[in-house]
Amino acid sequence: MILGSSLGIAPSAVGLDRAPCPLCQGPHGRPVVRRSERLHFSLAYVQNVSLIALCRSPVGIDIESADRLQPQALLQRLHPAEVTALMALPYRQRKDAMLRCWTRKQAYVKGLGTGLAMPMSHVYVGLGFTSGGLDDLTARNGWALTSLTAPHGYAIGIALLPPPATRGRPTARIHTLRQSTEVTRTLQLASPAAG
Repeated sequence: MILGSSLGIAPSAVGLDRAPCPLCQGPHGRPVVRRSERLHFSLAYVQNVSLIALCRSPVGIDIESADRLQPQALLQRLHPAEVTALMALPYRQRKDAMLRCWTRKQAYVKGLGTGLAMPMSHVYVGLGFTSGGLDDLTARNGWALTSLTAPHGYAIGIALLPPPATRGRPTARIHTLRQSTEVTRTLQLASPAAG
């Protein structure tokens, strides 16, 4: 219904495909709207909260619950530099930082379309505590990553790849569905550094 409304067509007319996987070119990359290059989307859900991000360029979004976090298992899936940064934090800040890092990492691989096929310990996204909520990943490959304000006990990460010729700030619309309530907001990310 949200995709149809954004495209100006009936929900039943919205067709979905899979983009080619960037690792093997197989037909199992990120979900895409059939015959529409002007709308990209990403879905995420956990427990009773669902999200959909809509954008004019590739986007990935993830939400996780602190209750489901298994720190020891997750540490093995973080990049060594992320683990080092995490261990440098005061103990009381580590759980939130780990959850923030993981949602950004998940959003990024969803945006790329690789999902968990890429070894997550090889993917560096940082903890996300730098100026403006962006990390140095944006300077390396054009993706803007940040964390969003989330309901208590949750973390939300988003990754967005603005087109190269974009002027100004890339924008995504986020729909949060919680039980029977929908909240829509527009997010503007700082433009990624060139590089």
